Amino acid sequence: MTRFGPAGWAVALALGVALASAPARADLVVAEPATPIAVPFPSGTPEMEAQVVLQLVIDAGGHVESVVVASHAPEKTPAAYDDAAVAALRTSSWKPSLRDGQAFRSRVEYVVVFHPTPDAAAVTASGATPPPSGAPTLANPATTASGAAAPPSGAPTLANPATTASGAA
Repeated sequence: MTRFGPAGWAVALALGVALASAPARADLVVAEPATPIAVPFPSGTPEMEAQVVLQLVIDAGGHVESVVVASHAPEKTPAAYDDAAVAALRTSSWKPSLRDGQAFRSRVEYVVVFHPTPDAAAVTASGATPPPSGAPTLANPATTASGAAAPPSGAPTLANPATTASGAA
């Protein structure tokens, strides 16, 4: 066992205080889709306003390891909306999360928002069968807020309200 003299203890104490008070800093970039993601309205279901909250695990190469539905709204949203969102995101490619320039595996939460076309909303409200829709696209609000073109009216949009890049378990 080594004994410190009074000067040794003072140095050790000063070093400990300096290390404890220095905040750890990291340059962090959260994973995001590499290209726009297209999600069609599910076939055989009426178009409706719906949100599907998904949790994804993105590996260091930008590949989707897993996608799970965390929730959806409204509560009575058909499961086909969940399935359509999961299928589209499972095959998407991503720019991985970066910590100090190094890619790492992360967990990201995304919300897919389905907006019915105005015609479909009117037809659905009247009780008739809505017409089939095309392939709406997802848009990251951060992208559209910066001046990029917004998705067409009636297309589902991708919201990014909570994103975590602390590493997936």
